[in-house]
Amino acid sequence: MRSPEKGLKPIRFDPSLTAEFPGASRGASESMTNLVRTTTELLGELDRRRRAVSHLSAAAIQVLAIVEDEPLPPHVIVDRMLVTSGTMTSLLDRLETKRLVRRISHPDDRRKILVQITDTGRQILDVVLPVTHAFSRALFSGFSSQEQEQLIEVLTRIRSRVRELRDAPAEAGKGRNKAHPS
Repeated sequence: MRSPEKGLKPIRFDPSLTAEFPGASRGASESMTNLVRTTTELLGELDRRRRAVSHLSAAAIQVLAIVEDEPLPPHVIVDRMLVTSGTMTSLLDRLETKRLVRRISHPDDRRKILVQITDTGRQILDVVLPVTHAFSRALFSGFSSQEQEQLIEVLTRIRSRVRELRDAPAEAGKGRNKAHPS
């Protein structure tokens, strides 16, 4: 891997972290903190670029992209976005009000509905998606194909681990050893 940009350094914790938080892993905490900070900065920059061409939220654009190729039931969109059904209902209501999607009857089961993108929704994607892909290309232009593949593999492993841990009960910490000023 190449070295970080000049002046930008990895976020590191004091070696006393494990003394203050028994059972903590300095490397794991640094990894998570750097991943979260990077994600926050990446999403912020992507949002800034997207908002230059559309005032829709990132979630709204994601819904349009998900239903671009075929109408889908709301529960499939919920699964792909990892949001609650209540959040999805509200988002679909807003997109429908803006005439970017429409709810249509399922052809095989009239009790079900599908979400279909409208021509106006497609026009927005036609402007927003090229901005997203140009940013991706610029962002990773300094990385080799092998580095990009390594990143994809590591991020996939992280997502897999998050899903495993999501199904397990939350683990209680082992306390904190820190003197508080009185």
